[in-house]
Amino acid sequence: MARDEAPHALLDSSDFPSIAAARRLSSERIAIARNALQDAAEPGLDVVGFGSLARREMTSESDFDYLVLAMQLPQRPDVAPTLLRRADDLRRAWLVDEGHSDEAVRPPGPSGIFGRSVGAFDLVDKIGLQDDTNHSMTRRMLLLEESVSLMSPNVHAAVVTSALRRYLDAGRTSPTKVPRFLLNDVVRYWRTISVDYQAKVRDSADASGLRYLKLLITRKTLFAGTLTSLLLCGLEGWHPADADSLTQQCMMTPLERLVQIHPLAPPRIQDALTDLLSIVDYFLERSGDKAWRAIVQQGERGGGCPEFDDMRRRADDLQAHLETIFFEWETIRARALRCLVF
Repeated sequence: MARDEAPHALLDSSDFPSIAAARRLSSERIAIARNALQDAAEPGLDVVGFGSLARREMTSESDFDYLVLAMQLPQRPDVAPTLLRRADDLRRAWLVDEGHSDEAVRPPGPSGIFGRSVGAFDLVDKIGLQDDTNHSMTRRMLLLEESVSLMSPNVHAAVVTSALRRYLDAGRTSPTKVPRFLLNDVVRYWRTISVDYQAKVRDSADASGLRYLKLLITRKTLFAGTLTSLLLCGLEGWHPADADSLTQQCMMTPLERLVQIHPLAPPRIQDALTDLLSIVDYFLERSGDKAWRAIVQQGERGGGCPEFDDMRRRADDLQAHLETIFFEWETIRARALRCLVF
């Protein structure tokens, strides 16, 4: 099996039925969205999907997050609003098909991150300092870590490549080295969402048990997948730290980026990967169950909810598997310690 085929083969295997099912559903939804939006294509614009759709982790309970991404001003002022309406129509139809009442479907993007138009310049040019707001950093990181084009792949790829080139040029990154400027921003985003969760606990704003479990499992594996791509840069047999190679990595899902090491990793690391995938698989199975979601929504870190406590223990196991992968695999151990600790 070729190395570039390994992530798909492993994730689509019968060993991980919920991951495979989520990947199929996500691919079906992506195809539906592209078909629905193709006649509205406008030069310099794309509709970009995020979240579980982009990660290929969709279940029957998943929402659909999206942005209209603009590389240039559209020729007609009604184009972006029309694309947003079409995307929202898709979102509403999918949620209703999964059993939600039309009245219960909330407007997109209550956080202000999604469901709107954004310019590529604001994502690419404002990295760091005061102008790089929480929203701009989040959109940029999610564009790189978990996004999929739903209309104009060339626009999506061009913005991703432009963002990566900005990091590499500013950091004067050698093709054989870890792109530290980019890695530091990835780490910053992971720490930010962790801190923001705690702030929501303090303010009692959307700090449910389910959100906490997503942080420990979904968001952590997203972070780990991106770290894998960056720590492998320039190592023998792997991709260089250049914009084109890293764009190819960004077009992979987080789990694909993480498990690409499986064919070349020693048995202990392979076992850690497959055990980690089993936890993700179980979490996807459970998170597609409306009754289970309602139960763990009430879970708290202090315990008292068996379903929540069970998944919390599995999240602890996932953490241990990640520590094995990043700190016991000699290929990346030294880089992980140097780049992630100090």
